[in-house]
Amino acid sequence: MAFKMGGWSAFTKKNKKINELEKVEDQLRGAVKAHGKQADIVEDHIDDLKDNKGFPKKKGAKGSWMYGGKEYFGTFIREDENAEYYRTHNNKVKRKPK
Repeated sequence: MAFKMGGWSAFTKKNKKINELEKVEDQLRGAVKAHGKQADIVEDHIDDLKDNKGFPKKKGAKGSWMYGGKEYFGTFIREDENAEYYRTHNNKVKRKPK
């Protein structure tokens, strides 16, 4: 079985989703005049994805931060408009500012 280097990367998956959404947008624009507003919404979402505003982190994703010249790791818990929150290996919750 051959292994494709780019097949598993998040970048490839992201581009595939963007391409699929662009096809949907084209179909909406070509369908009926009333679908133009829906196509605008999809187009705005595609722009957000291209600017990396889309694809929020999933709970359980790994993250890291620097403190005192050392790198620390944790599991993503949640985020708000100001910070991301991670749980360390010893069950402490750490706040990482954006």
